[in-house]
Amino acid sequence: MTDNSSLSLREVTVRYEATLRYRDQLPEICTFHLTILRQLQGYVFWNESPYITRNTFNFVQFDCKPKETALTVVHIRSFSATMAKQTGHLLRQLRSLMRNKSQLNEAIQAYIIPSGDAHQNEYLASCDLRREFISGFSGSSGTAVVTETKAALWTDGRYYLQAESQLDSNWILMKDGLPNTPTKEQWLIEVLPTGSKVGVDPWVITHGGWYKMLQELSAAGLSLVFTEKNLVDLVWEDHGRPDPPSEGLMVLDIAFTGKSWQEKVQEVRAALAKKKADILVVTALDEIAWLLNLRGSDVVFNPVFFAYVMIKQDELLLFINESKIDKAISKHLGLDNSEDASNKNVTVSSYEGIWDAVNEAANNGSRIWTRLISEPSPLAHSKAVKNPVEIEGMRQAHIRDAIALCEYFSWLEHEVPKNSVTEISGAAKLEELRRDGTTDVTRTWHFGIPTKWQRECFTRVLKGHIALARAVFPNKTTGHRLDTLARKALWDTGLDYLHGTGHGIGPQSISYRSRENEASLEAGMMVTDEPGYYEDGAFGIRIESVLLVKPIELEFPIQTKLLSPTMLTCEEIEWINCYHDLCAEKVGAALREQGRTSALNWLLKETAPLG
Repeated sequence: MTDNSSLSLREVTVRYEATLRYRDQLPEICTFHLTILRQLQGYVFWNESPYITRNTFNFVQFDCKPKETALTVVHIRSFSATMAKQTGHLLRQLRSLMRNKSQLNEAIQAYIIPSGDAHQNEYLASCDLRREFISGFSGSSGTAVVTETKAALWTDGRYYLQAESQLDSNWILMKDGLPNTPTKEQWLIEVLPTGSKVGVDPWVITHGGWYKMLQELSAAGLSLVFTEKNLVDLVWEDHGRPDPPSEGLMVLDIAFTGKSWQEKVQEVRAALAKKKADILVVTALDEIAWLLNLRGSDVVFNPVFFAYVMIKQDELLLFINESKIDKAISKHLGLDNSEDASNKNVTVSSYEGIWDAVNEAANNGSRIWTRLISEPSPLAHSKAVKNPVEIEGMRQAHIRDAIALCEYFSWLEHEVPKNSVTEISGAAKLEELRRDGTTDVTRTWHFGIPTKWQRECFTRVLKGHIALARAVFPNKTTGHRLDTLARKALWDTGLDYLHGTGHGIGPQSISYRSRENEASLEAGMMVTDEPGYYEDGAFGIRIESVLLVKPIELEFPIQTKLLSPTMLTCEEIEWINCYHDLCAEKVGAALREQGRTSALNWLLKETAPLG
């Protein structure tokens, strides 16, 4: 946040208006939390305006010269999502549908709105943002539950502040992860009378989530039922629900995949035969894109497309919007009349046809491999274990991203002291530099003088990061067994963080929670290493890299100014110096080749060895 204490009223007004012009590209109403202190001729005026729409700003005009009006912006916090959305009318419509037996087989007393879509994507297409539409909360993680008289939303520690800002008075915020927060099941059992029915759209909840909730609710005399139609969609139809995306596809060359899609399908068929299963139903979009060596852009920030796949021993069925199948895709999949097309046995059907196809297979007595079997899809494992071509592609992608980050932090270091960088202009610059692509790396940088406490916290986070990166463990170790390595340095002083330590580039993860069917770590898998520490309203720290059994060469430096070297062991200092040598070698060579002198000088300064 910039220091606005020296700005005149006119200057602040101009800057604010410029901000609004930029935010015209965002949703119609944006949130700005401001507390403004005005001083005029010895008088102090407080104007608290916690919710400000894009077209409204309550400046008091003073009849004086700009230099006589000192204005200090004490606190600014903005989110790209809306301000506290008024949801009363939406909840009334939803509750009316919950009672409407023409839409449901029977009335329900509660309705669950998970974050996910029919493919359990982490990122969603705009037409699938059901929880955000009904609640106003735009965080990536959370579940809404609506009863006849109450509405509650569960989310984790990353989003407490955002949810407090975005939820209106109709909603109860449940801070998942805190000791006194009830689970969704506990809360429903508490607020609903015995015999009540709880509804959910079966397309947007996992089998494991359904089964767990079914067991707990049934034991308390409540019923869990599925609704044939998504009730939020029915409400949304009256408010302009976006159309499903229909972007085109592209073929990913074998030079980047290391294996043809036919080879991948044959490996799946071998796995099916081993399990004596007849069919594999693939619903995960990343698995489908990986399997077929195709990429799309139906989901923001993800190179995937909406589709389902059924793999049989003699046929592959692709359920997709058929307008996506152009000549290039048709040739790639052998749908044209080319000589080898008959050997590929691919059939394309409409996206909506998956339900009938699964029903038909079940009625024919086929043994279908789905997540009802207590093992994940074989594709999840195959995709997670990277081949040498994929590993080299990951390395090159991280070098390109490191170049963008070196350019960015070099620019920030030069511009921040001028007091000219805002969160918006900083984000715009980063988007400009990262148009070539991004990876999952996080670095925390300080452009002032860090306090002793900030340095201690940063050093403890880094110690945990190093401990996990240096870990030696048996093959097939599950990720949750490594989680304590990243937390111990924080635990030693009573600190912690409320999120998992790492997620997989695939199904594996490093988390404090063990999960049923948790994927074990093995050679070729990649996982993130991202411990952190956060103080609400003060500062936050996270250091994230991608590991390949041992650290991948993610060559972006760690700021030494934030360190307390006396807290580090000799082995940790050696690790940092070796890591920085690698950064200087790999990224430095690319910067020299591209003539990026400013970023190169910055990189060499930041990777100087610790004493």
